[in-house]
Amino acid sequence: MPLYRSLSREVDRAAVRPGRAALSPEGRSTVRALASLFAVDAFGGGLIANSLVVYLFVLRFDPALSELSILLAVSSLGAGLSLLLAVPLARRFGLVRTMVYSHLPSNLILMAIAFVPTFFGAAALWVGRSLLSQMDVPTRQSYTQSVVAPSDRAAAAGYTTAARSTQALGSPVTGGLVAAGGPWIAAPFVVAGAIKAVYDLALFAQCRRRPPLELGEPP
Repeated sequence: MPLYRSLSREVDRAAVRPGRAALSPEGRSTVRALASLFAVDAFGGGLIANSLVVYLFVLRFDPALSELSILLAVSSLGAGLSLLLAVPLARRFGLVRTMVYSHLPSNLILMAIAFVPTFFGAAALWVGRSLLSQMDVPTRQSYTQSVVAPSDRAAAAGYTTAARSTQALGSPVTGGLVAAGGPWIAAPFVVAGAIKAVYDLALFAQCRRRPPLELGEPP
């Protein structure tokens, strides 16, 4: 609480009347495009919810509970590290390159997990993926804020986050149906990786046409 009380009101824009968060015409088109892309990524990610990943690993490899617990702990640590690593990488390579060049390999690794015959091989790939998979989170948020006017930033954050949350609602169920209803139990890894890889390529094409306003240079 003391930390929050020490923050200045000057860091935020002037207050506006309560009501629907409005976007400028230019901001509306930008946010609509980004929200659509982020929704695709969220749907793909939801196909491989942690609960389903654990279920699939148990069915395919029947690992010991201790091995599975260590895998989840290490992968969570890797995901946290990837968030921190995104900052220096974005400063060096730019927001969009950091997003795509880390996220696309992580999705190719995700697809490869479906073809690995051993638990330790699949676990190594899963941990490797975790070191890359979250680098797009802070860079994605930063990019969104940098390509809209200051007056549109709060609404842009709300709309893009809502788009991701909405699409993530049904995808875990879809992933379960794909695994249980098809001939290949590891299919969700391939389907999710393919969807998210398409998102990466589409995002790169979209964002190269719109560099961050604050940088004034290609992302």
